[in-house]
Amino acid sequence: ALPISGSSNYTFAGATGNYSVTPKALSGSITASSSVYGLALTPGTASVTGLLPSDVVTLGPVVVNVVGLPKSTSGYLKVGLYPAIQSLTIEQKDDGPNYTFGGTVGDYRVTAKPLVGSITNSSSIYGAPMVPGTASITSGWITGDAVTPGTVTVNATGNTSSSGQLKAGTYTNATIQTATLNGADASNYSFSANSTYTVTPLALGGVIGAGSSVYGASLIPGTVSFTNKIAGDVVLPGAVSINTAGNTSSSGKLKAGTYTNIQSVSSISGDDANNYTFSPVTGEYTVTKKPLSGTIADSSSVYGTPLVAGSASISSGVVGTDAVNVSGVAVQTTGNESVTGKLKVGTYTQSNLQTATLGGADASNYSFAANSTYSVTLNAAAIAGMTAAELQELTPAQLRALSNAELLSISDRKSTRLNSSH
Repeated sequence: ALPISGSSNYTFAGATGNYSVTPKALSGSITASSSVYGLALTPGTASVTGLLPSDVVTLGPVVVNVVGLPKSTSGYLKVGLYPAIQSLTIEQKDDGPNYTFGGTVGDYRVTAKPLVGSITNSSSIYGAPMVPGTASITSGWITGDAVTPGTVTVNATGNTSSSGQLKAGTYTNATIQTATLNGADASNYSFSANSTYTVTPLALGGVIGAGSSVYGASLIPGTVSFTNKIAGDVVLPGAVSINTAGNTSSSGKLKAGTYTNIQSVSSISGDDANNYTFSPVTGEYTVTKKPLSGTIADSSSVYGTPLVAGSASISSGVVGTDAVNVSGVAVQTTGNESVTGKLKVGTYTQSNLQTATLGGADASNYSFAANSTYSVTLNAAAIAGMTAAELQELTPAQLRALSNAELLSISDRKSTRLNSSH
């Protein structure tokens, strides 16, 4: 009641008025939900906040609204994320009329349906183009959908060599070979299958370059090169060995000569070596003769008489306990012969006029040459024995070097020939 001043002087019959209670606004949420393509849709869970204690409000069902959304050939909601297609209402009973609810929405996702099938095992040689297997689907698709297996790819990720090739080995899992899907409804499905893919090592070819050294020096193997190593791979040859068995001198050195297939290499190493097989390869090796140091004494003879070679001696160059000596010295006349085949008159200073022959068990491993002087001189007896053709070969300088008696002898011989011709 309202207090009225001076109310004792009045009477008040009372009065009435309207009062309004407006509905209380509720809020709510729907959890995001999902289902596999082709299966029944599974709405999320709804909840409301703002309800007064003891009030009873009945929530309507959560509805997934697919009207107007993309459908597959078989009529199912396609794979994808659909924002805000779940909705919720409050039923108008119990305490429902005392509340308002503007509704709430939630996202819905359709995930791909796994197909069942297989991918055939396959293989290739390391470094060659990969040869994927063939995919086939045995079950899992929904009747009416258009989906077929597509291209199979070999996945080398995480298993590549330095050159980017799939490493040699056997791979058995569901990711080594993967298949795409074709068809209008392919995006609604997923496909994977265990398979085995094998990469066999590549047979690596190689050659050893010819090696050579001078007799007695350290052996120098040839260089190994690979003929079909894939560019970028790290593969190194093992050490080249040289087999000297049965071919050594008295001092244990490989004898001078050319040897076929005594160099060999049989191993490889490096980060990518396991991707190859390697069979031993061989190569040629040459040992050249070692030059000896020494001298050949100067010598001389009279024209037309037997040649008298100087004596030779070795001063250095013999290896270890090798058996080698000078067995003889010869005077070479080739290129310096007179018309009668004798060494011409003159003085010769060169390394190939007097040549030494080496003897001893190890002589074939050495060479020997030394500069020396050899002189062929004239005397009266030699002049007397010379033919006219031989005399004509004498140079003016050689004639000037003769004594008067020797010149007179030549003159007398010419006069005698002239008289005998008349």
